[in-house]
Amino acid sequence: MDPRTTKALAEITDEGRFEQLALAVLHHAEPFCAALSQQGVNAAGKTRASPVDNIGFVRDAEPPHMVIAHHTTAAERDLRAKWLTQSNGEKKARLGDIAKTAEIVAHERRRTPSLATTLFLTTNREPDEQLVRDAVALGAAFGITVEIWSRVRLARVLDTDPTGQWIRRTLLGIEQELLSPDLLADLSRASFATLVPSGSSRTWIGRELDRQLVQSRQPISFVLGESGSGKTVACLRAMNHWIAGGGFALIIAEDVVEEAASLSGAVMTSLRRLHPSLAESSSAMSLASAARPVLLLIEDINHAVNPSRAIEKVARWAGEATGEENRGSPTWRILCPVWPRVMNGLSEQARRLVEPMLVQPKPFTPEDGIAALEAKAKAVDHPISTAASYALSTALGHDPLLIGLHAFGATSTPDAVISDFVERSLRRCESRTGIPAGELHVALLQMTQQMLQRRRLAPSWNDVTGWSTISPSLHALRQLVAHGEVVRLEGSSARQKVGFRHDRVRDHLLVEAAAALLDADALGDDIVGDPFFAAVFGDLVLSHVGADAFLKRVCRKNPLAIFHALRRAEYGSPARSKLLAVAEQWLAAESNRGYDQRSLRGEIAAVLMEAEGPDIVVLAKALPESTAHSRMARLRNGDLDAGIEDCLKPQFYRAQWRERQIEHAKLRHADTLVVQLASRLQDRAIEGSIREALLNLAGSVADPRLSPAISTSWAADDDRGERLDDYLWAFAFCCISQDAESVLGPVCSAWAALPQTRNGSKPSPRDELAGSGIRWKFERRPPGPAIDYLVERGAHADLSWQIYYLLHAVDHPAAIRFCIRAMAQARERSEQSYFFNFRNGQDHWQRYRDEYGIHMSTDSRALLRTYWQNTAADPHERIAAFDLWASSWGEDDLGHLREWQSDVLLCDRILRHRLERGDTTAIPQLLPKLSSDQRRYWWQFTRTTWSEDLTIALQRALDERSAQIAAEPNLVFDIDHSLFNALIRLPRDTAEAMLLQHWEAVSDSSQFVQAALYVASPLLLERAAQAIAVAPEPAKVLEFLTMHFGIKQQGHPGLTRPEQIMGLEPYFDLIEEKDLDWLAEGCNEVGWFELRRRLFDPRLPDSRNCWNEARLPRLFDRLTADMHFVSHEIEAVLEAGVAWETIATALREWVTQAPSEDALRLAGEILQEHSRRVDLDIMSAWCGQENEATRAVIANTVFAVRHRTAD
Repeated sequence: MDPRTTKALAEITDEGRFEQLALAVLHHAEPFCAALSQQGVNAAGKTRASPVDNIGFVRDAEPPHMVIAHHTTAAERDLRAKWLTQSNGEKKARLGDIAKTAEIVAHERRRTPSLATTLFLTTNREPDEQLVRDAVALGAAFGITVEIWSRVRLARVLDTDPTGQWIRRTLLGIEQELLSPDLLADLSRASFATLVPSGSSRTWIGRELDRQLVQSRQPISFVLGESGSGKTVACLRAMNHWIAGGGFALIIAEDVVEEAASLSGAVMTSLRRLHPSLAESSSAMSLASAARPVLLLIEDINHAVNPSRAIEKVARWAGEATGEENRGSPTWRILCPVWPRVMNGLSEQARRLVEPMLVQPKPFTPEDGIAALEAKAKAVDHPISTAASYALSTALGHDPLLIGLHAFGATSTPDAVISDFVERSLRRCESRTGIPAGELHVALLQMTQQMLQRRRLAPSWNDVTGWSTISPSLHALRQLVAHGEVVRLEGSSARQKVGFRHDRVRDHLLVEAAAALLDADALGDDIVGDPFFAAVFGDLVLSHVGADAFLKRVCRKNPLAIFHALRRAEYGSPARSKLLAVAEQWLAAESNRGYDQRSLRGEIAAVLMEAEGPDIVVLAKALPESTAHSRMARLRNGDLDAGIEDCLKPQFYRAQWRERQIEHAKLRHADTLVVQLASRLQDRAIEGSIREALLNLAGSVADPRLSPAISTSWAADDDRGERLDDYLWAFAFCCISQDAESVLGPVCSAWAALPQTRNGSKPSPRDELAGSGIRWKFERRPPGPAIDYLVERGAHADLSWQIYYLLHAVDHPAAIRFCIRAMAQARERSEQSYFFNFRNGQDHWQRYRDEYGIHMSTDSRALLRTYWQNTAADPHERIAAFDLWASSWGEDDLGHLREWQSDVLLCDRILRHRLERGDTTAIPQLLPKLSSDQRRYWWQFTRTTWSEDLTIALQRALDERSAQIAAEPNLVFDIDHSLFNALIRLPRDTAEAMLLQHWEAVSDSSQFVQAALYVASPLLLERAAQAIAVAPEPAKVLEFLTMHFGIKQQGHPGLTRPEQIMGLEPYFDLIEEKDLDWLAEGCNEVGWFELRRRLFDPRLPDSRNCWNEARLPRLFDRLTADMHFVSHEIEAVLEAGVAWETIATALREWVTQAPSEDALRLAGEILQEHSRRVDLDIMSAWCGQENEATRAVIANTVFAVRHRTAD
């Protein structure tokens, strides 16, 4: 224990202060004390006369149970009199606390003869052993149980329990080291304040995105939008809403993400930046729950050294898919704003991982612009009409950043807003400080010039103050930083770094700094040729497009900048024409088409994908390789062939990234695409995969004008039966109500004619078509007319189940009604059939809720409510509708559920879903069920909600179990697993006390032995060791241990203290190797790398969870032979706690002994994905024979690393 605590307790002389502290400890640590009121201290914290200090009754106790507490700071010599003095019948003496309590108990027992009573005596002293025995004996004589809480017992809670430490911090002023809910709430507010200056939220406006982010239960949401589109503000609004509602939230900086080996490690680092004294074993995740997860906002991942790798790392934190038994929402949620160009830079493998997690907000609308301007006007007391707001928003392109920076009455052209904002801010700083605006501008320019030349875009303040060239301007710079409008300091005092109002403000200043250096003939080739600044020099080129010498210099040194400039130049302008000629000339040069320029060309294609104009198609076609980026650059600018090529690639149905480009192409080139597609579809000469691609593209374009051409294709296609899914796709999305039956009828007839016989474990051909990729397309964008027809067609038995499966996850009223009928009919036939064959809809929405945070629409859920709330409706339809409705969540769910709790048909279902949603008001209805024949079923729902009443119910369940075991020792209890899950969620001291109290009765249950190992107190570890030692089959006691410890489980507290792992070490020989490997992985996930290295690495020398430096050369040898998953393998090493510097050192040594060209290629692959510029010397350390091919590998790697990193 901490000596500071015992000393502080011993020094308390204020009775009122001690009573506050002792009562707080009892309220937390003793379940029976939850109902104690405070009679002995008034509102001012001063003691007052009362026969007891605290009194209360345990709710629903049987027999009735009264609890009383007395607190004292009396000296040790006075404790005996304070507690034990009794009336001697002769002289008036001040009764002791036990005697006073006995009088109250005697009076109360006249009303309640069976009353049980517990008296808590607290003191900041240490009574001697005789006094302890006498006090307990005297209490027993009066029928009172006496519990003494002395200084040491109080200190134990204050020192070793997180909430105890919060009490200690609040009342004793000793800094907290363990994370408690109260401290985490404090740190949530502090974290929010680091990114949101006071008062800045006054001009925020609500958007649909806010609701989407708050209501979503998706573990990870990558919020996709351009810089300045309002995505970060929406995330901050969600965070503010979360905190205001009593939730926990935390901002995680991009550098923390890059350095962290696990999500737990990232959270821990972020918390310690806010609260440095926090112990490593603290776990924010264990304080959250699936019903109330912690919200994590990742700040500026776009500015990470390697954004692509950081994004992929975050996506992998979602974890591997879990089976049905492990399903459940995680106890955390992540919001991560991402730029489209960063997303476009992901590998295909990473993109497939991330795409299901994307949230793409709608663009800022005119209405949003009006609301933002009116809110801003109100904040600065500037009168403005709605018409004036609309005109101004339109002039600013409805751009939220420009609206935020614009000053009423100033220039409203988009190009001028940022420069006007900087100028106005400098003037305001001048009026506040007296430093001329020109001098402030020079200071700002000097700093950004140094940032550019030193390649430090987010320098620390210590770095800046150490730059000798800006020393004369340091005072002016300090004033600008203090002013905080254009540039400010961010982070804790120990880690302050320079930040700007926005990325676009910083980039504007960098361009201005580069222009000043150019004018002064001080812009060196090393800066001009740095690919990291290609976008900056693209802007500079655009403003100096008439300077031919500079244009040629940039084209030679940094050709990517030319394409950035071309992207921004207006189509048809002289500047665009000039830049186009330079770009075409560069692409045509044979020297630019080799492997050495491959990464550069990839970045060029990514830039072209964001550009508009028919000339972009020409440039994209001029690239020597066809990539996803080059194809999308062509398609979004109207090139049908690019769309066909892309449809031939795998994953077309689910590639949201491609779908976004097709949507863009439709907006600008729909007529052209429709005409070309119709012509090609009607061409009889086109066969095979090309026709399938055309049909797929037709379905994506989804234009009714294509329906006749698809019909012509159907009629002429002799092989149409082999591509029924393609025709169903194309017709479904191109038909209208009037022709849906005529075009879809023949397809459905052919579908119904397919064989129904299963091929082994594979579905039948008829079933398989319903499960093809078209189902996911229906889910994302329901084709209304087609659904209306399919619902009618589903009434026929030949396709009834297939159409149900096709539509079970479609958020459309006709599909919802159809699914209710199909489910109800199945339930009427057989509840077993309903449960096994018709839960697809429930499973879908539950899975999408838990894994992706996607919910059924409000309208569809309202429709479902009309079914299940109609008491006159068919019972099977009511149950089916309720099950579908409850599988998705909404903000008003609890109101509806509470209102309908008394419904006889649905009451149990309603209670279950109230509990799953964390509704503590449902606990009174739950309590009787925990004693019923169905108690095993009901105990599982205590995982998402808890109260003191449930603690008492758990105590009662364990009492009953002990009594039954005493009567019949060989009984087997089917609720042990449920009781285990309840126990491990209790405070550690409470769980320990319960297990110790019932140990004799539970020690032969593997569930409770594992509970003891999980709680991992010294006493419980000792008891567990004894139980395992005498078990007939010790290994069986440890079966399913990783599941019980929360490894690969969602909705479980998981590993929270190293003692849980250390306590298992004596039994490693009894635990299967697979489970040891999972435990090692669990250590990695919470950042206990040294513990894992010590305990698991010697036993698992080949595990992918137990990497160390010595194993790296063998890994490099293996990857040389197969480079398909290089990034994934290196990521696994990093996640195992091996630092990148260690990997780089090992790789540097390995290439000196690996002369093959494949070894060099492997080094290049690793460096491109993971390294910084300082590691590029690894390529030159390669010991092989240099030739043209190897020089190309080196050049390609150097460009990729320099483009990705600034230093």
